[in-house]
Amino acid sequence: MNKLIKHPYYKHLKWYLIFLLIPFIVSCTPAMRATYSMIKGESAQFHDKNINEALEYYERAILEDPNHARAYARAGWLWYESKKDSDKAIDYFGKALSINDSLGKDKFLYIYKGLWGAYYRKNNWRETVNYGKKVLEVNPNEKDTPHVLNGIGYSLMNLGDFQSALKYFHQAINKNKAYKYPYGNLAFYYLNTGNPKKGLEILNQALVISPDDSILLNARAWYYVLTGEPEKALEDCKKLIQAGPADVEKNFSNIFHIRGRIYLESGEFNKAIEDLKTSGEKKIFIYIDRGLAHLRSGSYEKATDDYNAARKLPNPWRLSFEGKQYINRLSLLGKELNEIKTITEKIITD
Repeated sequence: MNKLIKHPYYKHLKWYLIFLLIPFIVSCTPAMRATYSMIKGESAQFHDKNINEALEYYERAILEDPNHARAYARAGWLWYESKKDSDKAIDYFGKALSINDSLGKDKFLYIYKGLWGAYYRKNNWRETVNYGKKVLEVNPNEKDTPHVLNGIGYSLMNLGDFQSALKYFHQAINKNKAYKYPYGNLAFYYLNTGNPKKGLEILNQALVISPDDSILLNARAWYYVLTGEPEKALEDCKKLIQAGPADVEKNFSNIFHIRGRIYLESGEFNKAIEDLKTSGEKKIFIYIDRGLAHLRSGSYEKATDDYNAARKLPNPWRLSFEGKQYINRLSLLGKELNEIKTITEKIITD
């Protein structure tokens, strides 16, 4: 026996036997079976990168032990991050929080970040602010802190609390001066609080540091559209297209929406319709602009179709600062567009 123990293959044999016994051991109680499913799920998620298999194991763990908070948290994250299903993610994270006896500080951060992101995707600005603040409470110096601060600021701006939003944008920039999104949001803050010159200064300062940055160029192009400088917006569109295939792909919809909007304002309605079709995305403002282009080119039936399509979409623009800005911009296009302004106002505020 001693010789067997000293044999170099003995230690491998020992682990092999333990591995064979695992299914028998874990089949003893539901809690053990849930633990086994969690081990398999985490292996599939982090080692094999097999999201569907991981989710299946987490669901099994929940069936075996309905009070397994970690299983709900893991499954919630996969629904949020990989499956892009915000409603299911919110449901699973909520169940994890309602149990919470097996959650540590890191898991609370994990759940709060997931809820913050899920509510942001759903344009639920109040809950985005709520869970963003919880993320900062758990860990104010986490690597994603600038992103969270910017998201809270953007949400507050959509809620009409511009002064609080300003504070969060500055905090995001102070945390990471290379992080681009707060600069664009700051610019739109100044646009919506009556200081468009200051907003443009901020975008131009950021573009001095990163002259070819697609996020900043995209923000400035929209800024020029909304402030009535279409030629400058077109220049930024050209820069975006010249930036390279990856940037064009990333900003594809926005580039053509911006250019289509410029053609619309300059009276080139057929070009506007073509670009707004090419944009491809099913967004309320794209339908509104294309409907307006159809209307002004005499295609009343197609205009009606686009406005009806806009009405059917989930509405993220209820009383938002961007929605109001859009209505204001429409009013500058001519007195004959009062009817369109009224329709747009109804779509955005319904």
